[in-house]
Order: sequence, then structure tokens, then C-alpha cells
Amino acid sequence: MRPVYDDPAVYTRASTINFIHSAHAPTFAWVGRHDIECPAAQTVEFWHAIKAVAEPTSIMIYPGEGHGVLDPAHVEDVVQRRLRWFEKYLQ
Repeated sequence: MRPVYDDPAVYTRASTINFIHSAHAPTFAWVGRHDIECPAAQTVEFWHAIKAVAEPTSIMIYPGEGHGVLDPAHVEDVVQRRLRWFEKYLQ
């Protein structure tokens, strides 16, 4: 695959937002406030889109984090939120 700078159409066609009307599952998204790979603003836009198609959704933006959640308190929070999410929707 070529870099996005060489072939942006490939990435545009594959963008999750283009398939949002096919979403039929509860979605929990989390992101670091300073993520430069998948910026928080994109995660917020995805969350809004999921809400617009009336699927259950939740979002958490972790301050001080980048592409990975590294702060032990944030890691624990992600784990607990995921467990609660699975308990609620995978029964």
C-alpha cells in the first residue's frame, strides 16, 4: 500500500465513516487527547456518526495520552470500561 500522500483516494474509500450506515453493533471508542495517528477529533466524529445511526456508543478521551494509553490509571480505566461494556452487550 502506498502512503496516503501518494494515493489519498485509497484511504478515503476505506474510511470507516463511509460505511457508518452498515454499523449494527454497540461501539466503545477511546483515544488519547494527543494521538497524532488517530486524532481525538476523528474519534469524536466517529462517535457522533454511530449515535446518528442510533447504535449504542460510548467514548473516552484520555488527557495526556498519545496513540497508546500508557498511564496506569488510564489503562485500568480502559480495562474496566471494556469489561462493563462487554458485560452489558455480550450477554
